[in-house]
Amino acid sequence: MEQSPTSHLKLLALPLFQGITQQELHKLAAHARFHFQKLNSGITFIKEGEACKDLFFLLQGKIEITTSAANNSFMVKEWLETPSVIQPERLLGLSPWFSSTYTTQEKSSILSIDKESILSFIEHSFVFRINFMNILSTRIQKMERQQWRPSSYSLRERVIRFFEQHVYNIGGEKIFFIKMITLAKEMNVKRIKVSNVLNELQNEHLLKLERGRIIIPALEKLIQKAQL
Repeated sequence: MEQSPTSHLKLLALPLFQGITQQELHKLAAHARFHFQKLNSGITFIKEGEACKDLFFLLQGKIEITTSAANNSFMVKEWLETPSVIQPERLLGLSPWFSSTYTTQEKSSILSIDKESILSFIEHSFVFRINFMNILSTRIQKMERQQWRPSSYSLRERVIRFFEQHVYNIGGEKIFFIKMITLAKEMNVKRIKVSNVLNELQNEHLLKLERGRIIIPALEKLIQKAQL
């Protein structure tokens, strides 16, 4: 566990601490419990459903995010790179537990700060408070934008929107572990129709079909192509 002043300065590159001076950061750190960890690849440090008692930051490395449907009918994998804060919206509210599982994909540096310290930062640092509110507001606005967009009439648009609505971050590679029949049920159409759409997208090199999974190299390109 690393708790040196040099490690604290790494926080200044993170979204929640941007704009905070070194002097203010040292004052905040003096009354907080910071936990720095260096984890090898393949270590699961957050499990879906666990209580969110700490706020986690990825300082270095790469993390795999795994999220399962409520009925376990399908699962999604995506990746998180530095610098990142992990699910700050789960720290408070009616559902204060993590909705995904997080596993290191390479040697990674992880910082965790307990909830009590985060609340103290919010109370005593105007910049931190604004950064925290901005992050939460951005996530809420993105969700509302999805909800109020016009309905998708073509099956192609509905399939792509399904992918978009079941990821944490739009950018980057995504892998959906889902059977064709399950996706067809989600779309309320016959399996053959979903198969035709997916094969069409595969022919356009926007995704790749494998047995029981759909690999999307860059979801943002798939969404842009559909002009959703």
